Amino acid sequence: MTHGVVSALDRYIPLGVGNGRTAHLIDAIQTDASINPGNSGGALVDCAGRLIGVNSAIITVPNAAGQAGGGSVGLGFAIPVDLADAVAQNLIDHGHANHPTFGLVLSPILDPSSGVPMALFVGDVVPDGPAAQSGLQTGDILTRVNGAPATSVSQLEKLALLHNAGDSIPVSYVRAGTSGQATIVLGQPIPF
Repeated sequence: MTHGVVSALDRYIPLGVGNGRTAHLIDAIQTDASINPGNSGGALVDCAGRLIGVNSAIITVPNAAGQAGGGSVGLGFAIPVDLADAVAQNLIDHGHANHPTFGLVLSPILDPSSGVPMALFVGDVVPDGPAAQSGLQTGDILTRVNGAPATSVSQLEKLALLHNAGDSIPVSYVRAGTSGQATIVLGQPIPF
């Protein structure tokens, strides 16, 4: 066991996992507690010994070839226990992680003066997918997702981690200046 300081919460960390694919750490807990080969995936606990996360990744210095792996810079990231519990329950219930799909491609819309995300642009909708079946269309602007302001793609990724296929997610959107409401019924996971 080692000690450290939690220095940030709710971090979004994209991780290259090979073959051009990216894994996503959503709402990650940032810590300077030592995470090295052999203990990644271990418990991140608070001072009372309560599990708060599962250590999962570190930031490394590039090696001579410019690739990750040249040594830790002292920042590690843990999956919050609520997300880890949801994935664990899916593994127990289904034998695999059940990450349902929304069936749309989004990008943030930034406030031009501050650069702060203020909505999500629907760049594409999968034909006959969950978003299309809810009535959403390419070009719509999502303003709210599940009751919260729509400001980050990771919001939907987190919802997919915490929900199952068949669950309903309400969204508010703007299309050609007119506001609307829709309910996306999450679709079955896409097999890898």
